[in-house]
Amino acid sequence: MTVNQFDISKGLYIFEFEELDTEFHKHPAIEIIIAKTGSFSIWTDTNKYENLVSAIIPANQKHKVHSKNGELKIIMIEHHDKFVIETCKLSGLDLSKGYFAQSNSSRLTS
Repeated sequence: MTVNQFDISKGLYIFEFEELDTEFHKHPAIEIIIAKTGSFSIWTDTNKYENLVSAIIPANQKHKVHSKNGELKIIMIEHHDKFVIETCKLSGLDLSKGYFAQSNSSRLTS
């Protein structure tokens, strides 16, 4: 794991992982996950989503993440839930299911 930023005063944390395999957890930060290479999977209480290239998970949403075939960039944002959710809506990203996930071949750049 590489820590690119860990700013408690801004509530902004940026990490990079070569592989990631978490247990179920939740945290008070919105989590943005981007596959720099390969893909990843997310589990919620009721579903599993595979072959993802990006995802947005709102604060306090129970989930687990798995990736072993590529690099991940994870951005965690605290204290700005309303701003991030409104920005997502304006960008056409639907968080009504409690998350947004993208599994097609168009990638977000880091």
